[in-house]
Amino acid sequence: MEQIRDYAETLITKKCYVDLFESFIFEKECVEILMSKGLGLAIVVGSAIMKLPQIIAILPGDTTGLSLPTFVMESITFSVIVMYNYLQGYPVSTWGENFFLLLQNYIIIFLILIYRKQLFSLWTISGLLLYGTGIWMISTGFLEEELKPLELQIRSQSTVISAVVLAGPGALESILALCTNVMAPISR
Repeated sequence: MEQIRDYAETLITKKCYVDLFESFIFEKECVEILMSKGLGLAIVVGSAIMKLPQIIAILPGDTTGLSLPTFVMESITFSVIVMYNYLQGYPVSTWGENFFLLLQNYIIIFLILIYRKQLFSLWTISGLLLYGTGIWMISTGFLEEELKPLELQIRSQSTVISAVVLAGPGALESILALCTNVMAPISR
């Protein structure tokens, strides 16, 4: 019980913990902090299981309608967000959902590559090396000598927006195929 209290106090301050849970005094400031932190934590926890149904659906070996470029673009997006926020020292509650979605995307990409027999292709290995190099450059601060953090964020986000726009048609294809596969058994 003491560990829960300590954790709660780090989230909402000791004063708010005492007011809300011991004295039952509901001041507006403390209630707002509790709601904000609670929703942030719920979003992070929810994102940790968000793509599990999709992963389970892929496991039998059916990657029909899944767009590999879409998942790669999503992963790049999540990587930039996670790396930037981590390096800036922002709390996990503000970027943790992207971390869990990134891990789940890694699993989905791995399954797609396995089932399509593309895991050891030249494109996959080249892409993995390029991605790994980019992550290394961001995480070690290699780019910060040339770019200040704000400039890095602006350039990264503009790259991500471009990637999402380019991946849009693939995402639409995936959604339509998924809806067709899901609705077909229901209409029978």
